[in-house]
Amino acid sequence: MAPVEKEYFNPGWKEYATYGSGGVAYQAEAMRLAGARARSVLIEAAARRFMESARAMTPPDWERTVQSAQGRSIPGSEIPWMRVREVWIHLADLDLGPGFEVLPDAVAAALVHDVAGWMDGRVTERVELAGVDGVTFGGSPGQPPVRVDGTPQALAEWLVGRSRGETLAVEGPSALPDLPRWL
Repeated sequence: MAPVEKEYFNPGWKEYATYGSGGVAYQAEAMRLAGARARSVLIEAAARRFMESARAMTPPDWERTVQSAQGRSIPGSEIPWMRVREVWIHLADLDLGPGFEVLPDAVAAALVHDVAGWMDGRVTERVELAGVDGVTFGGSPGQPPVRVDGTPQALAEWLVGRSRGETLAVEGPSALPDLPRWL
């Protein structure tokens, strides 16, 4: 029988196995019903489990090819960045108080570069992101760009689909472009 987590549950909550398919149900129910303290405990526990696993990996482990959730083959060395991305984005998603504005500048800029690179070829308008150096994507090189200006945090929030870009300044031949869903 799989271990059952009860510690942060209120009386009357269902018990869910913490492993296997029951773990997914447990986490979804906990996130839905839990208060901010329980959600932060879940985040801290996930971070500890990841750090334990990462510390146990050897240099050859980091070079192994793994499959991402999107089906891409990637080297294991990409996993820490994927985890950083996931933690910061989900911190805002969990509505614990902090949003994208608390992303460190370096994380926000790296996220902008990463997602803009993914968007290239998927957006018909040429887009220049003025809040982060050297980021232009979409359209074709000779096409006049839509210039989008904002903090790296606001640009990241828009690119990953967590805002409609209300705080961004837009100049150019068209309005703020609609973006495809990222991940």
